[in-house]
Amino acid sequence: MAQTLGERYDSLISKIDKAEDAQRMQKGEHSVERGILFRLYEERDRVLEDINIFGRNYIPGQNTQPIGDTSLVSFS
Repeated sequence: MAQTLGERYDSLISKIDKAEDAQRMQKGEHSVERGILFRLYEERDRVLEDINIFGRNYIPGQNTQPIGDTSLVSFS
């Protein structure tokens, strides 16, 4: 099943947390991060940009237009 942007973001945050714990090495005063952690940060930033444009409930490739997280109200 396709994920909304919000679900994708939450998944990335979880992966980043796990990767930070597993891939961080402490050498004296310096902390070194290894592996693909920087790629996860790049993907997180891209998803955040998309969320700012389309909203958390947008499903890439399935929605026809960005509507964001707004409600439509009609006054008569």
